[in-house]
Amino acid sequence: MTHIGASGTLLIAAGIAGLGAALSQWLAPPSVNKTGTPAYFAEGAVHRLLYVLMLAVPLLGWLKTNAAGHAAS
Repeated sequence: MTHIGASGTLLIAAGIAGLGAALSQWLAPPSVNKTGTPAYFAEGAVHRLLYVLMLAVPLLGWLKTNAAGHAAS
């Protein structure tokens, strides 16, 4: 069970790095949808949601591990 903490820490670090890259816009490809269309707004919303989940999933796993009484390294 000690590997869970290390992999979770790695995932959180990767999520923060990915979020930083997204905020700086140097990895974001241009949109294929026309500006102002529903597809354009949905594309942006899903993109942001994926970044939120990329950070939330490891954090929730860490919280569950601590709530179960296991030590996360």
